[in-house]
Amino acid sequence: TRNRVRRLREHLDALPALRSEGFSFEYLLVDNGSEDQTRSVFSEFQEKNPGFPGRYLREDEIGLARARNRGIREAGGKTLAFTDDDARPDPGWLEAFHRFFSRYPDIGGAFGKVQGGPGASRLHSLKEDDQDAVFSSRAEAERIGHGNNMAFRGEIFIRHGSFDARLGAGSRWESAEDTELAFRLLGRGEKIAYLPSAKVIHCPDLGSRTPRELIRGYDRGYAYFLGGYFARGDLVTVGMLGKRMSDIFLQRMYEVMKFRKRSPEEAAQSELRRVPRLLGSFTRGVLDRQG
Repeated sequence: TRNRVRRLREHLDALPALRSEGFSFEYLLVDNGSEDQTRSVFSEFQEKNPGFPGRYLREDEIGLARARNRGIREAGGKTLAFTDDDARPDPGWLEAFHRFFSRYPDIGGAFGKVQGGPGASRLHSLKEDDQDAVFSSRAEAERIGHGNNMAFRGEIFIRHGSFDARLGAGSRWESAEDTELAFRLLGRGEKIAYLPSAKVIHCPDLGSRTPRELIRGYDRGYAYFLGGYFARGDLVTVGMLGKRMSDIFLQRMYEVMKFRKRSPEEAAQSELRRVPRLLGSFTRGVLDRQG
């Protein structure tokens, strides 16, 4: 969390209802260099809920990936679950992940269902499918789920490393730390599941960024990480980048053929200027990896 005490309060209010029958857990709040009342808000929460197993950490190097990596280093559990300060976990959230990993020891990670709160749209990292699925192909990394609801076995980070600190909110490249991790794991033979029974409600701060700004951030991180892997000779990335660009053209064609006014979200998604921006970020990823 970083400088979002209003959303943090709503997030914390949902935690005492978490169920953990048959297992124990520890909650780690990683304060990513906040300059507001984040620490005092968490202290107030602890005073109101003295039995809740929570711990405060501060990570002053800014970036979502850096904050998550700090949590990984501090955590002691066999399974590490991640969510964001603008997400409210369902009471059965942890139990769903616990049951799943106990039942399927060959699967290394899982992404959960992300339902939209008031005003949220498909641009706000939602994943509302109701069908369980297991993925093993790198080309599917983007569509598994989102970083505001995911869990991995702790041993995964020992074997394959943690989140790429160049990516994610607060970094230069703004996004895709979750997708890059999934892509890396799948490329090394791990399997990742989508688990709709592990649910959170995403309540984004709707006034913080315009649809165009959100899309630009998503594109930058995604294309940059693909470029880095392409520089290593991974040709799957070409198809993944091509699919995103073709989706832009198809969306634009659909809107033109329907002769209808576009919403701000649709206009941002079908903006043709996204294509050169994607190519630019992809090229930067290639050059940085080669350098």
